[in-house]
Amino acid sequence: MTDEHLNPPLPFQPDIPRPQVFATLQAALSRQIIAVICPGGFGKTCALRSFWESWNKPRAWIDLGSRQTPDLLAS
Repeated sequence: MTDEHLNPPLPFQPDIPRPQVFATLQAALSRQIIAVICPGGFGKTCALRSFWESWNKPRAWIDLGSRQTPDLLAS
């Protein structure tokens, strides 16, 4: 896994407010791992990047990408 998979991507402009997504992510913070899964183009990366910037707690960003496998995360 390279450094580019361990840091969030640069922000996209313009940033679109997503209050419902933020509320859902905020409610999920009691869990150890949060997976956001939906088809490409639905704004997952943009929404998570915005949430990442607004949250001032310890956090980690792991981008498995299309070439990575879940087994890599476990290793």
